[in-house]
Amino acid sequence: METLESDELFNAGENFSASAWLETKTHVTAFPELYTDLNGGIDSTKLELDKTYDVAELGIQGGVIDIFVSFADLDTSYERGAEALLQIKETLDTNGIGFYYINFGVYNSEGNYAIIINNFSYKDIYKEGLAERIQKSHETISEHYNK
Repeated sequence: METLESDELFNAGENFSASAWLETKTHVTAFPELYTDLNGGIDSTKLELDKTYDVAELGIQGGVIDIFVSFADLDTSYERGAEALLQIKETLDTNGIGFYYINFGVYNSEGNYAIIINNFSYKDIYKEGLAERIQKSHETISEHYNK
């Protein structure tokens, strides 16, 4: 994540946080409304203790990247979120960091989420219509958690 922290798009902001973990197929199927793609996740029943695994491959199968930012200009538009998401994908691809889903948020000036998307599929991160897909995912997540 060091590359993202030094990237011009992100380094002028006040907040940047990132983490990564693996999602299980059990969780994906238990909460389908929270995922843009139900094919991700690893089958944890097939993992063996003390076995060596290709972490990059596991990331591609079920990796989740969490990245939350605020921009110095406090732009919280879906278009700016799309620009950031494309840059994140490019940077992670360049550095060989695979993932299946991303949780992404943009903070507003009060420190609250202006944009929050969860379990957004890697395959859905491409330029055409990305801002609209982000908006739809944000609205779906907001509706789910505001029930």
